[in-house]
Amino acid sequence: MSSYQEKAHERLCRWVQRECRSLAEEDGGEDVDETLTRAMTALKHRPTLFKYCVEEVARTRHNALFRRFITALTKGGPGGVPKAMEHQQSDPVRFVGDMLAWLHQAVCGERELVGALLGGTDGGDDGADDGNDDQNIHGAGGNKNRVDETTETLHGPSSAVETSSPEAETNASEVLDRILDGIKRPFRVRVDQALTGQSGESEIVRYKLAGLFSFYGSILQKICGDGGSLVSTLKECHALALDAFEQTVALRAERLVKHPPVVNDDLSAPDCVLETTRRVVELLSATQVSSSAFEVDDTTGEPIAVTSVRAMLVPVATACELSAETLVSDASYESTHENKHPRYAKRAFLVNCFGGLLKPLREFPDAAGFVSDFDTKADTLLHEMARTEAHALLRRVGLLEIRQVAGLYSSARVRDVGTANSHEQSAGTGNSHQQLSTTMSKDPALRLATVGASLDALVEAVGASDEQVPSFDLVRDPARRATARTAYAGEIIEAFTTTYAALLAPGNGYDLNEVKRAVTHGPGALSTLLGGV
Repeated sequence: MSSYQEKAHERLCRWVQRECRSLAEEDGGEDVDETLTRAMTALKHRPTLFKYCVEEVARTRHNALFRRFITALTKGGPGGVPKAMEHQQSDPVRFVGDMLAWLHQAVCGERELVGALLGGTDGGDDGADDGNDDQNIHGAGGNKNRVDETTETLHGPSSAVETSSPEAETNASEVLDRILDGIKRPFRVRVDQALTGQSGESEIVRYKLAGLFSFYGSILQKICGDGGSLVSTLKECHALALDAFEQTVALRAERLVKHPPVVNDDLSAPDCVLETTRRVVELLSATQVSSSAFEVDDTTGEPIAVTSVRAMLVPVATACELSAETLVSDASYESTHENKHPRYAKRAFLVNCFGGLLKPLREFPDAAGFVSDFDTKADTLLHEMARTEAHALLRRVGLLEIRQVAGLYSSARVRDVGTANSHEQSAGTGNSHQQLSTTMSKDPALRLATVGASLDALVEAVGASDEQVPSFDLVRDPARRATARTAYAGEIIEAFTTTYAALLAPGNGYDLNEVKRAVTHGPGALSTLLGGV
């Protein structure tokens, strides 16, 4: 009986090997003949023969999958439908996406096949006559009755059946990994071509490819396990794509800083600002629909999307600041005989640049921090712009110096109140106080006639101007332009009001009746002129 069983096992092994070779012509997604599954289960009682069959499964499916992948790449499906994937090489994202989708489908099919062949029940099942006698044995030229006779012989006395050892248990994941090993190299070669053969939009292409690798890598990891070689390949491709993205962004940033954009005559944002913003918007849009939105940069601890946006925005902002240096500064404006742009041109240009960067980014949560930063910088520039223009007018009518000197007296008065009950005064503080110990009205620079003339000159200058408030028309954003105009009016009104209040303060030594005669216009005059701003 033992010799009969041994011959039956060998006969069954040869039949299984022939069947496995025939699987090379089939798609892994097809259902496996139940007879083949039962035969593989029976062979588990002969570890050596079972190992031969498993080797045949791995070899044939490895070769078949390689051929199918190359055919899908170069020839496409039957009759050219679907088209060969390499026809899409001009669009790297679609090309790599098609390859990954094909791999996903193939891996699922191979996993089902391996599971059907290796995941059957133990060989002690007496299910030879289960109503499937009419099924053919594919590729062997025999019929199911022949296999049933063999398996009946195999299931003889239990003493004659070889006990399955732990070494005979084949890991289905290892077999699947060996099958998939055949497509790693052609896949990797084409990925390298997609990552290195692009220009123009290459950083966005590489970022999208990194998202694809991350997405499909996580899916295949659930199918193949953490140790799968194909999963490791996808992780390597993901790292390569991110590195290529960072290198491209760094190279573009270096060129921008080395060759800053030329300032347009109308001080509008240069083309590099609009182009960078468009790229950032495309990157953020890609992030929203990919798994890369949840990835974290190991170096900064920030989401990769945030790190990527910073790497793209900061260099263009720096380049704009370098370009702004070519414009006339506030200090040299007065001494320059021919000024192509107004005094505030430098700040207006930067406001336009920052506005061009942040406006399209407001809808993206990942860019919220950058929007806030650029908003703050733009608002600071607007107020500096308004203050500079206001100070120019105050200096022209002589009120700027008067306001500064009057401020010293106000500060000294505050110190006097704060130290009235103190018995210890330093010598330096005493000397400083001594310099301002005279009444404000006695100071030659703050004589009533001088101060009153400056206040009236300010009101008259505002009233006589064609524009009571500068239009700041080189600021492109109407809302920001209105902010600058409001800040300018506030600076002028505040300067007049504080100086006028100092004349009325009892402690400054001015006679109220003389103040009313010396100052023709009260604070209400400026409020009327500038109230509509």
